[in-house]
Amino acid sequence: MSQREIEDLQRESESFELVAAYYLSQYNLTGDGLPEVAPCVIHTHQLFEVLGVDFVLGGPFSAAEDFRRQYRVILTNELWQRRFGGDPAILGSSIVLDGGSYVVDGVLGPGSPFPPGIELHRQVTDYYGLDGRRNSVLALLRPGVGLVEAQRELERWSLRWQEQHPELNRGIRFEAIPLRDSWIGPARPYLWTLVGAVAFVLLIAIVNAINLLLGRAGDRRSETALRVSLGASRSQLVRQSLVESLVLAGLGGGLGLLLAGVCLRLLRRLVEAQLPPFMEVRLEPVVLAATVALVLISGILAGLIPALISSRLAVARGLRLGARGALGDAGSRVRGLLVTTEIALALVLLAGAGLMIRSVLALDRQDLGFETDNLYTVRVDPPYWSYNKTSQ
Repeated sequence: MSQREIEDLQRESESFELVAAYYLSQYNLTGDGLPEVAPCVIHTHQLFEVLGVDFVLGGPFSAAEDFRRQYRVILTNELWQRRFGGDPAILGSSIVLDGGSYVVDGVLGPGSPFPPGIELHRQVTDYYGLDGRRNSVLALLRPGVGLVEAQRELERWSLRWQEQHPELNRGIRFEAIPLRDSWIGPARPYLWTLVGAVAFVLLIAIVNAINLLLGRAGDRRSETALRVSLGASRSQLVRQSLVESLVLAGLGGGLGLLLAGVCLRLLRRLVEAQLPPFMEVRLEPVVLAATVALVLISGILAGLIPALISSRLAVARGLRLGARGALGDAGSRVRGLLVTTEIALALVLLAGAGLMIRSVLALDRQDLGFETDNLYTVRVDPPYWSYNKTSQ
């Protein structure tokens, strides 16, 4: 959006409680230590309030400084700790960005920055003028206002701006999109496909564990029958089986997390240099919590089913069949069903993996129209005042 449109929304909107404008940039941070690139978000003062961020030093920009040329910045907590050692004296001092001096007005509290990967905040300037269409807008809906109502108001604003500024707004339409959808939306179908593939692998693992535990229960059938004859209740047998399966599941889950950590480090080395600054590869607490929940569910399923089947058999029949390690007709039917399920799930996964590999190979063989061997791209950010002419 342009500055003119943003100011109209901030002043008169009925759907949005707060309207913040921002765009992405970056600076060369020099001075003490090695030079480095510092990704920056340039925005109006409302962005901090929309996001609800905290400060450990200083505070947010003032409203009076929006769209005015200011040489002031706010640091993220990560940059403050890494580059300046968490020194409180940084507040009010100057740092060198692109060769210019900028005063540090504050330091944000710990937490993920917005957009991800950002290390600096600077207040939006008037560099692009009233009609420069550069700013993205992040708005907070008023209580009780939904996305549909907000979209209707944006439609009315679009028509109004077309009438007021036809040379700039003819044919331009604005759309309200949830923040999560704006970041993840295009990738959502692929992420769900990946989740489905992982779920299939998990199901195969659970089914395989149940099958193995059923076989183990058959080998221990005489022991189980003897326990029952000595007075063990069905609940005690089930509890014993659950404890054993949960211990196995816990060991498997712990090993899986260790392997995940190793694989993530390898993955970062392979792809992180090619990812945009807002995209990170890491193991989130939500993923860890989901892993713990899946381990518990898998362990319960893998232990409960064999325990219920084996405990249903009569004690006398168990003593007769125990020497042969059999679970009877019920156990055989369940094991046959489990094997069939494993094969079916494996075939679906194999078909999907084959299609994915074929797609990757086809992309790799795609003719781009030019030679790509031994070609590299490099980005250089020289200071503007040293190269004020494009011919330089």
